Amino acid sequence: FHVLATAPTIPHPASMPGSVFCARNSFTQRLMALSALHPGVVRVYSEILNQAKGGCELYLSSVEKFPWLKGLNVWEAGQYFANAVLMGWIENSSKKPTVLIRPETHQMIPDKAELILLSSNANIVCRKFRIQGLEKPEALKIVRINSHEQLFETPSSTLTWSTKPQAIILNFKDQRNLLRRLDALAAKNTKILVHTEYPDVSLPRLTRTKVEVRSGPLLDERALEALPIQHCKCVVVPDSCEKNRDSDSRVIAAINMVLQARKKTPQTERLHVVASLQDPANVDVLTNALAGEHITLDTVLHDDLEMGAIVQMLSSPNLQAVYNDILDSSESEIRLVDAMEFVSPGQELSFGDLTARVRKAHAILLGTMKASKKLHLAPHRAKKLKLESGDFLVVI
Repeated sequence: FHVLATAPTIPHPASMPGSVFCARNSFTQRLMALSALHPGVVRVYSEILNQAKGGCELYLSSVEKFPWLKGLNVWEAGQYFANAVLMGWIENSSKKPTVLIRPETHQMIPDKAELILLSSNANIVCRKFRIQGLEKPEALKIVRINSHEQLFETPSSTLTWSTKPQAIILNFKDQRNLLRRLDALAAKNTKILVHTEYPDVSLPRLTRTKVEVRSGPLLDERALEALPIQHCKCVVVPDSCEKNRDSDSRVIAAINMVLQARKKTPQTERLHVVASLQDPANVDVLTNALAGEHITLDTVLHDDLEMGAIVQMLSSPNLQAVYNDILDSSESEIRLVDAMEFVSPGQELSFGDLTARVRKAHAILLGTMKASKKLHLAPHRAKKLKLESGDFLVVI
């Protein structure tokens, strides 16, 4: 058997062999950082980590169950799965598992690999033949792709370098992982302002971003108005990580004060807000409060995310290494891209054929997100998809 535990800090692996530790609130903080840079992507991670019926999950499966896939690369092998997306594999040849997400075309699936699969069905179907697309091969050419061949060769982030703060973090206490991820992913020299109620707050060592710390009460209207909210692109509001009913109320009240402060100055740019909440019912409360404003909102329910991750790792401990990779690596992060880069408005394509188009951009298609925010991950390869302007592709 194995032991899985959450802890404020991770002990040295040698101290408790056979145990898997997950840092408390680690997933939430890293996901909030990704959401600050890539609005909307939190919905994808939330579905994967949530245990809701009908949602998608990550599964690990030994390639020995599918011996006909040995010697193929991830792009070739992915065509054999009817109801799952092959994202990569884990090599267990060393003491520490090595995760390869979106491997290069010259990298072939090792004999002892564990395949990383995204599916809404635990009964994953892998044919012994390739599942061909429904269109003729000549129809698979890319419509347009911003004149570059790879989606990941240039950063696409809301946080770019500026002499003024690009992001403001309110209610900061000890969310060190949040700052570390922003430091790793934001453009170099990006300014981040941290507002905290704790005068002795400790910051991690940061190498790329410039952080200014201001202390004072969170729910102080004058203090919030003094912050350069009118210049920033993103406001991040973590909860207190304490189990009390006031935590969500303070987050919502702080965001409402931000909204009132913005109304006092004419705004041209949309503000992105990332909020961490404990009670799912408060998502609708906050959404309704911001309705009609020039603000986009991403909410992170940290209890649901943390517990969802733990449940999945109980059955597959190596999934922790996978989640660490897709949350920490700038080369393996999940992104939303404009669907019109690959299809014409109203055009219908099977998921398999759309996957082939995205492959030409050296990315793996995970699913689609409609303009209405409806998410559809890992559909059947033969399913027809009709995409319109405003829709997104979910890629990694």
